[in-house]
Amino acid sequence: MQNFKQDQQSTCHVKNALEILQGKWTLQIIYLLLTKKTMRFGQLKRALPGINNTILATTLKKLEEKKIVLRIQ
Repeated sequence: MQNFKQDQQSTCHVKNALEILQGKWTLQIIYLLLTKKTMRFGQLKRALPGINNTILATTLKKLEEKKIVLRIQ
């Protein structure tokens, strides 16, 4: 029973990670921010050809809520 409980908990963590990282642009945004450290919204938009403002803003907001990125004003 102990092993099942541990497997269930680890699956939950994996599920949470996958929920955060889902989406076409999420990993690309994280990669850019990891390599460049700080980028403005316009810089991210130029670095991601094909992304629109709404998707970029929504994805950044989701990452900020999950404390993966930090918005500095």
